[in-house]
Amino acid sequence: MAYYNRFPAYQTIDELKEKNIKKKKTYLKKHPEASPIVLEGKLGKTWWGKSWNQNLERYADYENRLGRGKKYIKAEAILDFHIEKGRIYGEIAGSGRKIYNVDISIDPMNEQDWQHIQKNCGRRIDSLEQLLSGQFPNELKDIFFIKDHGLFPSSSQIHIYCDCPDYARLCKHASAFLYATSIALDQNPALFFQLRGISMDAFINKALGENLDELMKKSKQKSKRILENEDLDALFHLS
Repeated sequence: MAYYNRFPAYQTIDELKEKNIKKKKTYLKKHPEASPIVLEGKLGKTWWGKSWNQNLERYADYENRLGRGKKYIKAEAILDFHIEKGRIYGEIAGSGRKIYNVDISIDPMNEQDWQHIQKNCGRRIDSLEQLLSGQFPNELKDIFFIKDHGLFPSSSQIHIYCDCPDYARLCKHASAFLYATSIALDQNPALFFQLRGISMDAFINKALGENLDELMKKSKQKSKRILENEDLDALFHLS
């Protein structure tokens, strides 16, 4: 790689992408189980993906670093990407020859905030499909998106590790992983609940349970529409 004044020469996204595709082929031979990130279209296509990115971009301490992460995603630098409970991790190709490890931990959602959200969204969600598609009332979206007290983590709840030599709190590699999370959420919004340590089963059961309780109060008799937990699981494919 050419250097000017001791800094790497600028590389376009297309130049980086060409190099990273070669790196990815070599990496996948050694790690066939890896899950690389490939961006198709734009970042954030669904409400969950868009909201994840909007949440990141409203924190001032991330403002100057996030843009470089987008470049790495477009250049297909992420060689392996995973989400599990409270964790985003994997490996990414640097601009040189090195491959870096990124490991981001997300604090579980504050119990008081979670209880508040569940209380306010009762009787407003009709199905699991509606929740995952983001097709619910705008006022409920506003509740979910409250800064520091909604579903999305604050910057202080995001703990970042990357073994690259950049000592900034948010390096370009970790930034790429944070943005790549929106791609994963577009494909499978249920991952969001897993990441935040939220039980989707309990949430859906509670929301639907409140709906049925209201129906029972109005009819003043036991409703035949009451479903057992096993029936709810089967109906919404939770098991």
